[in-house]
Amino acid sequence: MMKGVPVALRRLSTISAAAALLVAFSALTIGHEAVAQTAATGGSRSLLGQLTRQRLGPPVEIDNDFGMWTPVFLQYPITRNRKLQIYQEVQPRFTSDMDRFEQLLLRQNLLYVINKRSDVQVGYVFTRTYFPTRVDDHRVSQQYAISIPIRKLAFYNRFRLEERFIEYRDGEVSVRARYNSRFTYPVYRDRVFAFVSNELFVNLNRVNRGPTPGLDQNRLLVGTGVRVYKQLRFDVGYMNQYLNLNGNRDKMNHILWIGTSQNF
Repeated sequence: MMKGVPVALRRLSTISAAAALLVAFSALTIGHEAVAQTAATGGSRSLLGQLTRQRLGPPVEIDNDFGMWTPVFLQYPITRNRKLQIYQEVQPRFTSDMDRFEQLLLRQNLLYVINKRSDVQVGYVFTRTYFPTRVDDHRVSQQYAISIPIRKLAFYNRFRLEERFIEYRDGEVSVRARYNSRFTYPVYRDRVFAFVSNELFVNLNRVNRGPTPGLDQNRLLVGTGVRVYKQLRFDVGYMNQYLNLNGNRDKMNHILWIGTSQNF
């Protein structure tokens, strides 16, 4: 019993801290108008200033749009012990009421399995935006992910850092931090499940004619999934994506999200 107490306390503290982060990050989406107005009125550009400063004057207008994302996720081992794996993503994205092809994202990561609940990854991402203007974004990323079981719930956490080389930004590097949390709950055995996730994006530096420090965007996703067999899964859901456009008209995307995940 005594040996188990420190482990239990550490796990409880980890869960509590992560849950607190999830609540705080989700609150960003609810209070996005105040954040956008602070930037528009010349207030503090720091993340702390954005989160603590009250809204002044009329709110910044928000453009709403409807889109569709159809990501495919692939993962397969390259060593016999399955410690080293390749992780890949292909993400076509559509906008303007799903009428225009907006963006294509291609991700190639090297994954190292620490244990059955955690892993680290390093990789490269190529993103080409076609609409409204054509812009290429080359990224190097590092991430750590851990899954914490809470009875029937699976609580997934991912911490990602990106170094972005964005076209037409005079060669400057934009650094962005991302935190993703996801709760998954089985609805019918291990075949059908429901999930909710939230991902916060924060720019860490200023780039000429590019990102500025502070809130970049937030993505809230709610959906359900079906596991066809152990290694193949289909998900469908609704994503609410809020984009902070630094004092311009901000944007809220309502996205039909259809995902396919295949492990080998």
